[in-house]
Amino acid sequence: MRFAAIRNRQNWQVQLQLGDSLADIAGGLYAYPPDYMTQLGTFTQEAAGGRTLSYYATNIAAILAADAGDVWTNVGINDVVLYGKSAAQMLTDLETIRDAVVADGREFMPFQLTPFKDGVSSNWTSAYQAVVDAYNAALPNWCLTRGHHCGLVYDAMEDPAAADEMRAAHKFNAGTDDLHYSVAGAQHVARIWDAGIMAARRRIKVAA
Repeated sequence: MRFAAIRNRQNWQVQLQLGDSLADIAGGLYAYPPDYMTQLGTFTQEAAGGRTLSYYATNIAAILAADAGDVWTNVGINDVVLYGKSAAQMLTDLETIRDAVVADGREFMPFQLTPFKDGVSSNWTSAYQAVVDAYNAALPNWCLTRGHHCGLVYDAMEDPAAADEMRAAHKFNAGTDDLHYSVAGAQHVARIWDAGIMAARRRIKVAA
């Protein structure tokens, strides 16, 4: 069954990630994606430090013109922390991105925001967390009503012993960079991505 599901994922053989946590970035900070991302095709990424959903909403046409691939998002903390966006504003930007992706004939899968308390420690506040919680709570139904799979990563990445913090093994460098992923964290997210792609492929196959 797993082989059949993987074999039928051709719509995701070229993948374009919007966000800065899972692929190579200048300086080699994130020198992977894991095999889960690359075993069936090409993994590309449009990213740089400080990227936001707002940035992608503004620039999505140019990004799609420059890069091939079905699109998934792993971005949004900067919208909250750097620009004070509300969950509603972020979902509006996500809608703009999604509409452009779908109009271009591509698949789309957004991910929840991941835990970030003590990640770049001075940036976390309870008010920011409330926005993250509201966005994450709204995203599954947002995806359901639009026919997309949602990457449910928050609970999977949260430390059960420390609310709203990422599991220590999943942090890039616990104590100095608790926001971005370690290799183990990226692999964990990649497994969630992998399951989402299989679910998306089953949906596409049934719809066809």
